[in-house]
Amino acid sequence: MEPLHNYSINVTKNGALYCIDSNTLALLNVKSWKRNRPADEERVKEILANIQDTQRIQGIIYLAHLNSKLVCYDGNHRRLALKRYDYNMSNVLIHIIWNAPEQTIVKEFNLLNKAVSVPQIYLRNDSSDVVIVDFVRSMVEQYPSFCSSSKICKTPNFNRDLLTDDITDIVEEYSMYTAEQIVQILSKMNDAYKKELYKFRKTSVPETTKAKCAKEGLWLFWQSRRIDRIYLARVVKVNLS
Repeated sequence: MEPLHNYSINVTKNGALYCIDSNTLALLNVKSWKRNRPADEERVKEILANIQDTQRIQGIIYLAHLNSKLVCYDGNHRRLALKRYDYNMSNVLIHIIWNAPEQTIVKEFNLLNKAVSVPQIYLRNDSSDVVIVDFVRSMVEQYPSFCSSSKICKTPNFNRDLLTDDITDIVEEYSMYTAEQIVQILSKMNDAYKKELYKFRKTSVPETTKAKCAKEGLWLFWQSRRIDRIYLARVVKVNLS
């Protein structure tokens, strides 16, 4: 591969901007930054379709040289879409922070995403985070028809980022229990709804919502896109107290 500095178009104390092609980007063996939220497969497909239609990629893909490896901390959906593109795309803009400490990447990420709501779990370093992210990922994979891209989704649907924040809050609210116990309780809560336990009755659920919940087996969001704290408290009292 040709030396990367041959592609540079602007160099500052905060890093360097390069104009390369997608084949060169693939050779850099870039990985997702560990604090990034998991990629949204539908979003990757949407971007790939746009690339195929317009033959161009929008914006800058932001990379950082961390622990001798290149990680992408902003623009991962575009990067992943480019990997699936069948042709070599020219004029791909990438910005690299060389020899970047972790906190520098966090700072740059926050500056880039000031206008975008990103779950704070992805910027933390807590042992419970992996449990929460894995649980949300399993929800998305198990109940794709309930997963909405909108944070103001209608019941009984849920939004991935909103759910991540909500469970993070619950883990903090019930700090006397582990994250593993909390996600287990959420599963028990869903089963309790199914079985109409703890004073819940399906007659209180709108018919269209009831039909979807009954068909797919997911009841957690029949009333709200956030977890109902009152019903959660009842389930916790019986199962964990």
